[in-house]
Amino acid sequence: MKTRRLLLLFLAGLLLWSCKTPQFAKDPDWSAFNGVYTTYANDEKQALGMPFWVLDKEYKGGLYPPAEFALTLKGDSLYVTYKEPSDTGIREHTIFLKGKKKKNYWQYTYHWSLVPLLPIFLYYDVDKVRIGLDEEGNLLVKPFVYTTTFFLIAQMQSAYEPTFVHPKMDKLRATLPYPYVEGNRYGVKKGDEVLLSPMYHYISVFSDGVALVENNKLWGAVSEVGQEVIPIMYNELFYVGEDGVFLAKKGGYFGLLDKAGDELKPFVYDEVRRQHKGKYVLKRGGEKEHYKIGEE
Repeated sequence: MKTRRLLLLFLAGLLLWSCKTPQFAKDPDWSAFNGVYTTYANDEKQALGMPFWVLDKEYKGGLYPPAEFALTLKGDSLYVTYKEPSDTGIREHTIFLKGKKKKNYWQYTYHWSLVPLLPIFLYYDVDKVRIGLDEEGNLLVKPFVYTTTFFLIAQMQSAYEPTFVHPKMDKLRATLPYPYVEGNRYGVKKGDEVLLSPMYHYISVFSDGVALVENNKLWGAVSEVGQEVIPIMYNELFYVGEDGVFLAKKGGYFGLLDKAGDELKPFVYDEVRRQHKGKYVLKRGGEKEHYKIGEE
């Protein structure tokens, strides 16, 4: 009896997941699926949303995340293509995934396992992603990461099932600045207008009106109109859009800059770490200092 009840609970959980109504277009135009999309999903709560799920799992470059990627679906096979700078020029990479094309979406399973030691123990986990189009032609990405464990009469489970929307780049290029590649250099365009001639080894996607730029292993930042706001002189540079500050490294030490490039904290720290919104921990030698954005 216990075994039967355990199986019913397990199957009910799977049924509830499978019956969730997906938000994919009911009759998608698969010919419109192929195209170039923005890497970062729309997110009203963040300066940058979540990067494309497949790229986030597969991309190994680290320093130069692409601003866009191209999708090509051929039968059950998905090809994700992106560009990345290297010491010898711009290189093109392609990620290949063999999944399953369904009626409304394409699905790929990264991992799943089932350990049915009934009636004492049952373990099931799955990591998959569904990708399709919404009614407006945007790319809709729905990861599903689920784990459940039954032990005797106890149950533990966790589920992660977000939804990410990635517009096509041609929808954004007319109104928003974006990095482009010409030859082996990056520049900035808005529509067909060149705002910044291709002169950089790398330009990131714009976040809160600024983009990181890199030349000769040194970093700086430019504005949406192509003006330099942070000179290219830092060994490391990260923009924290929620706080409107740059965390930078120069000469082996860390400091903080405001959005205009002025020093908030000097470059004398061994480590600068963000605690949460507007608050940072700075370490120098064996001493620790707390700093809040806006404090003198």
